[in-house]
Amino acid sequence: MNNHKRLKVALIGAGGWGRQHARVFQSREDVDLCAIVGRSVEKTKKRAAEFGANAYTDIARMLDREQPELVSLCLPNQEHFEPTLQIIRAGFPLLVEKPLVYDLKEADILMNEIGFRRHTAKNEGMTIPKRFYTLGPARITNH
Repeated sequence: MNNHKRLKVALIGAGGWGRQHARVFQSREDVDLCAIVGRSVEKTKKRAAEFGANAYTDIARMLDREQPELVSLCLPNQEHFEPTLQIIRAGFPLLVEKPLVYDLKEADILMNEIGFRRHTAKNEGMTIPKRFYTLGPARITNH
């Protein structure tokens, strides 16, 4: 490892996709996987121990204690909205697997919150991986 600073990453989701993200983050010399947040205390402790991270079952507590530079959200698709909104409002950069949400009203809330935060804070953003797009991203509107 060289003298460059390591990116402090927290993961939300102790299941299968969370494990895949943890595996990739742990394999990188430039990343410090600091925390894994899950719903089940036992499962989360086991997953965190597997990757040498701290285990949490409360997102707010993890954000406060760890102060990650990136949060990777790896939850079942239908459970993205509340944690995503919480992390955006807390001001942490965020990586969210797709779909972002299924409900257009929830999407509007998230997009409006991101727009507001973009104008009021520095170094904040959200990334939605686009690995399966063939025509490029489309703008969702609620008519």
